[in-house]
Formats: sequence, C-alpha cells, structure tokens
Amino acid sequence: MIQTDNKVGGSALRRFFSSIAASVLLLSLVIVGCKKDSDDSPTTQPVTYQITLTFGDYDNKPVSGASVKFIGTNQTYNATTDANGKASVAVQPGTYKVLASITLKGEAAKAITGKEDEVHFNGTLNNVTINATTSNTVSLALVEVNTASTLLIKQVYLGSSKADGANGRDQFIEIYNPTDKEISLEGYAIARAITNNTTPFDWTKVSSKTDANTAYFYSQEVLSFPAGAKIGAGESIFIARDAQNHKEAQKDPTKAAVIPDLSKAQFEALNPRKADGSLEGNDTDNPAPNMVPIWFGNKENKGTLNLYVVGDGLAIIKASQTDIDGWEKVAQPTTTGSSTGTKKFVQIPLTTIIDGVNVDRFTAGKNSNFGLPASVDAGYIKPSGNYNGKSYIRKSSGASYKDTNNSNQDFEEIAHPDTTALPK
Repeated sequence: MIQTDNKVGGSALRRFFSSIAASVLLLSLVIVGCKKDSDDSPTTQPVTYQITLTFGDYDNKPVSGASVKFIGTNQTYNATTDANGKASVAVQPGTYKVLASITLKGEAAKAITGKEDEVHFNGTLNNVTINATTSNTVSLALVEVNTASTLLIKQVYLGSSKADGANGRDQFIEIYNPTDKEISLEGYAIARAITNNTTPFDWTKVSSKTDANTAYFYSQEVLSFPAGAKIGAGESIFIARDAQNHKEAQKDPTKAAVIPDLSKAQFEALNPRKADGSLEGNDTDNPAPNMVPIWFGNKENKGTLNLYVVGDGLAIIKASQTDIDGWEKVAQPTTTGSSTGTKKFVQIPLTTIIDGVNVDRFTAGKNSNFGLPASVDAGYIKPSGNYNGKSYIRKSSGASYKDTNNSNQDFEEIAHPDTTALPK
C-alpha cells in the first residue's frame, strides 16, 4: 500500500513528460537486422572489424562467449567472442554503437570471480567510426554490474497518442519494489541524466574533480517523493504527468480502450504556479500527491522537468535536499571551457543510483551518447515511432523482472501501456 502523510505541491514531472512528447517527434523508425542500408552503393565493400573483450576487474582475463552487437544507423550486426575473447565481423562502413554483454553463473562465474553467484558484465563503445582507413581493431574491458536493485524502473510510457487526443498528457513512469519489505520513499528522487548527442561532454572542463567524467552523472532537474511516501513489498507506484482518467476525453470507445486511466496514480507532477496563483499551461491539480522539486538548474523556469528522448537517462537516486545543496553545480561544458548560459547542472555521484535506464534515438548518420554509463545501463530504451501509443516495460522472468543493467535485454516494447498494477 502507498501512504502519504500530506500532499506536497511541487513541480512538473508533467513537463518532464511534455517535452518527451515533443522529443519523440524527432525519432526515426529503427530498422534492426543485418539488412543493407538502401542508400549504400552496390559497390560498397564491407570492412572487417575486430574487438577483444576482457574482464577488466579480474586480471583482464579474456571474455569467451560474450554477445557483441554493432548498431548502425539502419543496420545491426551480431557476433560472439571466441575462447580468446575476440570477435570479428564484416560491416558496411559507417558509425556504430557497440554493445557487449555476458552473464555468468555456477562454475563459469566461479572461474572468473571466485563465487558461483550469477554475475553480469557489460561494456559500451559510442560513435565508433569504421571504414577502410581507420584502425579497425579495439579492446574493451567489460564492467561488472550490480543488479541487486531495491527499486526498479519497471515501465516507461513515452509514446502517448497524439491522434487519439492524449497528446502526451497520459505519460507515466512505473516503479516497482522487488523486495519482500515495504520501502519508505523519503529521501529517494528521480533525476534526468543529461548527455550530448554528438561528442560526450568533458565535465573536467567545468568541475573541480579529476574524476568528473567517471564517478558522476549530471542533471538539470531532480524530483523527490513527498514526505510519508511508501511502496509495499512486490508492489508498483505510478508517477503520472496528469493523474486523471484520460479515456474520458476520447469519444471513440475503441480508441479509449487503449488510453490509460491514471486517476488512481499514486503521484503526479504539477506545473509551477504563476504570480496570480494559477497553474502554468492550464494545468489541473489532481488529488494525487505531487512530486517535489529539489533541483532545477534553469532558475527562471523552476518547476520544469524534461526527459528528452535523445540519449539522456532516467535514474532513481538516494538523495535529499541537503545532499543536492552540498553537491557541486556546473555549467554545460564546451570544447574550450564552459557555457556562458545560466543553466546549471548538479553533479550526482554514481554511487547514489538505485536503478537507471538510458533512452536512445537514431537520426540519420549518428547515434546518441548516453546520459548514464555502462555500469548503470549498458543499453537503452529505443522508441520505435512518433506518438504511437506504445510503452516500454521490463521483461518478466518467472515471478521476477529481468534486471541485467542492459535495457536492450531487460525491456520490451508493448502495443499499449500496462496499468494493471494501479490500485483497484
């Protein structure tokens, strides 16, 4: 059961979601498979690329039997490493994202880690240029990931359905408690992890810390749960952009059937109030308790939380207002230093992350970088269309949900959002 001591006015995870709706329009349908790009010339010759994988934390032992995926703009190639940790694949020249992963258990795990417990290793390379003139040999050390999350991002509903009238207002995030104990949500927050689409930001240019690029992620917007919020063992909570029944606006019963009723969502976002006390964007303060803003780097627009579907990430973190106040705030880095803009990003330690997912887009000629590192999510949620009403939900494995810290493997696309875990 979810309990709250009082309703706390706050931010707009609504806008967290409203820019999702706008950003989804930037997405192109991803064509996955080993199909040749229709723009490729028939005379284009494949290039052989070789990758060597090692267990970076375990004497760089070779990784045998790992799955390696080369994801290009319109094509994907798959390979498996041999006994020496090597995999070779012939690909069309282009820019690729390389994802590598392996799961070990029993004797195989013991041979590497000394323990028979199931363990997952991930690794990622972004913006890898492969052609006849580049060095097409690379080594990648896989990172052991901790999958014992006390809270899971179970479902992310980005799609909405503009044609059916929802237009982004029905978006939500579902968070699940996989443990056998009730968890107090006080001191937990949701943060958007920012990234740069072209070249990864070099945060050492604006931070006082030498490990600014490896030990932290950066966010412009952070929302915390209100006082008294709890989540029961084996239960879910929903954070809605608008905690209302969105079916009511759709007169066509067939279309209304696939639009979510979020009137019983446990939490919602609320747009900021104007000087006259009214809510921005003609928003409605529904009965659900509001999420609480604890950091907004754009002070003149406080109350806005956006998750752009362009490579940024979404993370559940353990952080209070006091923590946020004490962490370094930095400007956006540039190639020569820092931006002169007024926006500031809070530097959040990776050690505070409970669970996180990356959200990717594909645009002709390039792939996104990630807001979260491979140790948090070696993959990404990949929207397949614009306002298509589809949702992205964690795969179930028996009585549990798949959690390998690789969203490519852990999540699947479903035709319509699943709200069966809402209170009846």
